[in-house]
Amino acid sequence: MATGKYAKFKGFKWTVGDEDVPALALVVDDASKLLHICEPDDADTDWALAAATHPTVCLHSATTPATKYIKMYHDATNAYLDAVGATTLQLLVAGTEIGRFSTTQTINKNTTLFKTTQTALTDTATVTAANMLTQVLDGTPTAAATYTLSTAALLVAAIPGAAVGSSFMFFINNKSAGANTITVAAGVGGTADGTLTVAQHVIRSFLVIITNVTAASEAYSVYGIAA
Repeated sequence: MATGKYAKFKGFKWTVGDEDVPALALVVDDASKLLHICEPDDADTDWALAAATHPTVCLHSATTPATKYIKMYHDATNAYLDAVGATTLQLLVAGTEIGRFSTTQTINKNTTLFKTTQTALTDTATVTAANMLTQVLDGTPTAAATYTLSTAALLVAAIPGAAVGSSFMFFINNKSAGANTITVAAGVGGTADGTLTVAQHVIRSFLVIITNVTAASEAYSVYGIAA
């Protein structure tokens, strides 16, 4: 019989709380509360992790197990899935990707959602894919200006997991001190429709829909939405 800090049984055991429906449980150490799933050769790795407050599962990579793993736990209020050391987290159903998440973006099959920031523009300029994805363009032209959007190839490349139907919106705020109009033009591979001019002191929204992601044939449509 184990004694001291190892007196409590750890490992696989049958739970008896519900005598009518016994279940097999995997009991973690009461001090660390961590469960590591790794290859046999990695079992002696110093994971360099602090003890957890709640039972926590760490599923380790075979190539870099100490720094790249999935950590999963529940704190009674929220559930957490942390892809440690990864740049993206993919969600698959039957091997098909239906969603992808990163530190800056969340993408599903038909809609792309991005963290919103602001990009400042002045006179006639080319709007990069990164600028478009910030979602808010503050323009302060000193004369009539044309903002030409990113090429379709660069825009598709900037969207992880881009698919036909992926979409997002961005906004142009004309903050010009004078009566200077901003005109939006589609880049190479883009098709523009709707209201494409933004007058002084007007904020106009634009909807972008990816229509082709094939290499060398990338395409999108951009729609200027009237106020």
